Amino acid sequence: MKEQEILIGNKIIGSESGIFVIAEIGINHDGSVSQANRLIDAAAECGADAVKFQSFRAERLLIHSQDRYPTAGGRC
Repeated sequence: MKEQEILIGNKIIGSESGIFVIAEIGINHDGSVSQANRLIDAAAECGADAVKFQSFRAERLLIHSQDRYPTAGGRC
């Protein structure tokens, strides 16, 4: 391998190599491992080299104070 290349799995990534396709699964697995596995399989069948997931907890994204942000109908 050259200095400006990296190895991901068995594929060399660099300026002289082919493209490396990453499929975005995001949160479409709905927290289900079996659904995630089906999505991984589908991505592989379509030629993806890797997949990317996201996970989050909605309660960590919400502001629990109701009087911080005004809305058209008043405070929320």
